[in-house]
This record gives sequence, C-alpha cells and structure tokens, in this order.
Amino acid sequence: TNENVQEHINEQKKIISNDEEDVVSHYNLARSYYFIKKYDLAEKYARRAVRYDPFNAIYYELLGSIAFALERYGDAITEFAIAIRISPELISVYLKLAATYEKIGDDGRAISSLEQAIQIDRFYVDALYQLAKIYLRQRELDGSIRTLETLLKIEPRNKNAMLMRVQTYSLQGSYYYAQTLAEEMLTKFPNFAPIRRELLRIQFAQQQWSEVQSLLEDLRSKDSISSEDKLIEAYLYLYKKNETRARILFQEILEKEPKNLDAIMGLAVQFLRKGFLNDSLKWLTRGLEINSTLGRAHYLRSSILFRQGDYLQGDLAISRALELDPA
Repeated sequence: TNENVQEHINEQKKIISNDEEDVVSHYNLARSYYFIKKYDLAEKYARRAVRYDPFNAIYYELLGSIAFALERYGDAITEFAIAIRISPELISVYLKLAATYEKIGDDGRAISSLEQAIQIDRFYVDALYQLAKIYLRQRELDGSIRTLETLLKIEPRNKNAMLMRVQTYSLQGSYYYAQTLAEEMLTKFPNFAPIRRELLRIQFAQQQWSEVQSLLEDLRSKDSISSEDKLIEAYLYLYKKNETRARILFQEILEKEPKNLDAIMGLAVQFLRKGFLNDSLKWLTRGLEINSTLGRAHYLRSSILFRQGDYLQGDLAISRALELDPA
C-alpha cells in the first residue's frame, strides 16, 4: 500500500541521513517513488544511485522505466541500451526496450529486442507473448501462430495466449478451427469472459444467428455485456428487421462512447435503408469527422448525394472512396 511505501521511504531517508553514499538506499528510494508515481523524485534518487555505482545495470533499467513513464521514449531507449551493454543477460530490459520501440512505432527494433531476449531464454513467456502480439497487429498471422504454439508448449494453460491464438485464426478466416478452439477453451475456463466474446464474434461472422442470440442472452444473464456485445446485438436485430430495437442499442452505445464508429455507421446505414437521406448523411458526416479515411462512409455519402442531385459533391465523395479503397 501507499502507506507501507511511505514508511519504507522514511526508513531509507534515515539511512541516507547517516550515510549519504549508501547506494542501495538511494535505489530503494527511487523504486519507492516510482511505485507511487512520483517520477521526478524517483529519477532524482536513481541518478544518485548511478553516480555512486555507475556500472550497475539495474539502476539504468529503473531510469529507463522512469523515462518511459514520463513518455520520454528517447531517454528510455538510451538508459535501457546502457543497461544491456553493462549486463547483456539482464533479460527483463529487452522486454521494456521492445515496449518502448512499440511506443514510437518501430516494430522492427521491437521484434529484434524480443528475439534477443528469446535467444537468451527460449522459455521467456512474456517475450513470446509480446512478439506474437506484434505479429498479430502487423497481420503476420503465420508468425503469430508459430510464436503462440511455442508459448503454449511451455505453458499449455496460458489463457491469454490461448485467446490470442483463437483471435489469430479468426482473423485468418479459419472460423471453423477458431470456433473449435474457442469452445474447447470455454470448457476449460467457463468464467473467462474474453473467450465468450471472441466466440460471439466468430459466430456472428459465420451468421450463426441462433447461437449468437443464445450467447448474448447468457452474457446478459451474467450482467457482463459490453459495448462491443451490444453492437453485435444491434446488428443481429437489424438482420431480424427489428429496426427500433437496433436503433435503441446503437444510441445506448453512443451515449457512453460518442465516437464509436461502428455504432455511427450502423445508424447511418439504418436511416439510409429507410430512405431518411438527410439523417443518414448527418451520421456519415459525423463518422468522417472522427475518421476521414472511412472508404465505405465516403461511398455511402456519394450515393446519397447523387440521389439528392448534388453531382459535384457526389463525384468528390466517390473519388475519395475509390482512392481509399480501390476494390
């Protein structure tokens, strides 16, 4: 607790008052202030620890973590790099360095850092998991699956890795295998909500409407329905032609998340189907104000503008749609 940390801080300060060069106490103070998010004080004492012991990699690792927390990513990379030069086997630093590279959008160096960690310890589960996440984000699905399979040989019941494997197969379009894995996982971990939601997405993608309805009812009975679940439920009601209920759900989502593009697009499409062109145009414009690269929104907007006789703006909208999505 913060109270215990404060007691520890007071103890370390007493030690330093008797021995200004007690490097361990400076380090302990830095860690304590880091824990309670007083990063300026944490950095002050970490710098003192480095001054008294400039060849201790752990101190530079802490300085890197402090810089990361302060969003000074360049400084964080420098401190982590020094820690690795001093102690190349300090495996935790590679993971932190990878996370820092991810923050600045340098996935290549992030992957390289994680691969170095795995070379040192091929059973380093955290590094394997982070590597699989990067591959998944890059849509390098085969790489993600290979990495997850390696991880699951080490920890066969790692829930997060099992979930990511299901998500990867789903993104790959292997819905049957993804559903099989999801159902097996649900048997092993019946109270693990994320796999229920992933199974819901898979069933929705395969248009298994009765299964989707059943799972949504199960989630509602557990009072654990999320905005994403509501979104799927809204589209299910659209499929069932229950326009009123769908609209209510879209609006409920937007009350909590005004920038939810899926709900905005859902309302736009719903109004367009009913012939309320101005209402549809209003929601499409709102969506494009949030994300101007929505090709489908530009396309739908062009169709409305052509129907309203505004051919100039319609031409501009269809040109933008084709520019964003030539297919």
